[in-house]
Amino acid sequence: MTLFRVKSDPGLFRVTDSTILHDLFKRMTQCCKSLALMYIRHRKRAKEPYHCKSFSPSFSRLARMKVYMCLLLLMVVGCTLIFAETDDVLECNEAGPFGMEDGRIPDASITASSYSTSYPPREGRLNFDDGSWRSGWCNADRRELQPWIQVDLGCDGIITSVITQGMRGYSSTVISYRVAYSDDGREWTVLTNNGSVVYLRGSYNNDTAVTNTLPRAIRARFLRIYPRGYYVGICMRFEVVGCCP
Repeated sequence: MTLFRVKSDPGLFRVTDSTILHDLFKRMTQCCKSLALMYIRHRKRAKEPYHCKSFSPSFSRLARMKVYMCLLLLMVVGCTLIFAETDDVLECNEAGPFGMEDGRIPDASITASSYSTSYPPREGRLNFDDGSWRSGWCNADRRELQPWIQVDLGCDGIITSVITQGMRGYSSTVISYRVAYSDDGREWTVLTNNGSVVYLRGSYNNDTAVTNTLPRAIRARFLRIYPRGYYVGICMRFEVVGCCP
């Protein structure tokens, strides 16, 4: 359930879901604790017994309003956060590859932030082998801050897992990555779990395919992979698993 969107340029991902709510809830909890400690110190200075029924008459009206508002907002954000974490569960009756490996997804549907001339996005398919010495997608420059490769699944699909492997014929491989998803290819949502960005484990050699089941299924037409850690170079092949309802 997407409650907030952080506007950004099309090339940057957007942190959505309940990440902002988690941060707000944490800050408000700290605020309430500070105000409560202020009240306790005030009662001690006034040498009055501590109780929760009322504030001391000398305790300013503004301070009391701050405490009441803080507690009220904390309750609202807490309830909203609970609803944000209880989305409808997405399931596939029969999950399977969307078609990166077998070619059902056309070359034009696979794009990237950049690519080496010899290793275009279309070679980023799982187990891709065109008979040449090496094959796979590689970005153009290792200094690129946020390289990515993405695929248009061709339907508003339910995605359950991602399979990755390194470059065929060479040791370049992505060893960790994060994913983002989108309905239109312009506004992106980073996959999170309990408010934290999810990082998935890639392959530690060029041929082994590693399957990562997502912590929760997601519904989207576009899936984007952001390599994080890599060995030798940022090169990979991949498949997306799920179903088109």
